[in-house]
Amino acid sequence: MNMKNVLLSLCTFALLLGLFTLPAQAATFLDDFNDGNADGWDLSQTEHPLLNIGNWRVVDGKLVQDTGYDGVLALLPNQYSDQTDETLLKVYGPSGATGFVIWYKDKTNSVSVLVANGLIGVAEVYNNVWTNYSFPVTFNINEDRWADLKVEANSLNGEIKVYLDGTYLFTYNATAPNRVGQTGFKQGNAGGAHDYISIITPDPSPTNKDQCKNDDWKTYGEFKNQGDCISFVVTRGNSSPAGQ
Repeated sequence: MNMKNVLLSLCTFALLLGLFTLPAQAATFLDDFNDGNADGWDLSQTEHPLLNIGNWRVVDGKLVQDTGYDGVLALLPNQYSDQTDETLLKVYGPSGATGFVIWYKDKTNSVSVLVANGLIGVAEVYNNVWTNYSFPVTFNINEDRWADLKVEANSLNGEIKVYLDGTYLFTYNATAPNRVGQTGFKQGNAGGAHDYISIITPDPSPTNKDQCKNDDWKTYGEFKNQGDCISFVVTRGNSSPAGQ
């Protein structure tokens, strides 16, 4: 069995046991690369000339890249809006940077959050216009250590909360209207490595009665019938789906 599916099964089993709690109606993607491959990832993208693609590969259960090129990407195929992303990363010296790219539409529209020597940098790109922000952190690239990076992105208000090693650091407020797209990793210069990635997204619920018609209620996977779906909308979610 593919490790990606195993991890999803283990996550579900842990939830049933009450070992940890995810947001209500949440969906989770996990990849720890212990299956020895990056199947399902697009490793051919870059923000710069097409020849400057990364040399992404899985080594000892880690996704690594170290070409020295800037803006190299490893992208997942799905589209995400609201999301909580987490990874265990290592930045390669002397000039590496690595972290997340989110809401990636194309190389001219995205947001990235990268860990580098002594700072976490945010780059928001809208129609090829760049807005950059940096937050100083006590992260020494020469310590050759792993760090846990977590990003909570809210597509409604544009808030992107950033955590390092479990500590909240800052909130970046995105202003670009593009707040849906692919999620993945972005690296620059010396690159780095990632031990795993987890993406938690809230499943959508209907907000108007029309979304319950023509069997559309079945797409949510939580309603017994169309009336059950409409009741949920009318009561603004205070009426739980039948059977819950």
